[in-house]
Amino acid sequence: MVRTAPAEGGDLAGAVAIGARSVWIHRGQEWTALDFATTLVAATAAEAIRLVLAADGVAF
Repeated sequence: MVRTAPAEGGDLAGAVAIGARSVWIHRGQEWTALDFATTLVAATAAEAIRLVLAADGVAF
């Protein structure tokens, strides 16, 4: 799950709740949700893809 705004965290919270990896694309924003955090944080979509692949052990 990838999301760009912490205010839209409903599906990110769901991913966290079931133990699925989640990525927040921060685009220069601060994470404001206090009740959960995403697995990974990236500045761009390209970085998010690299982080997910690296977390899965995929070399690129």
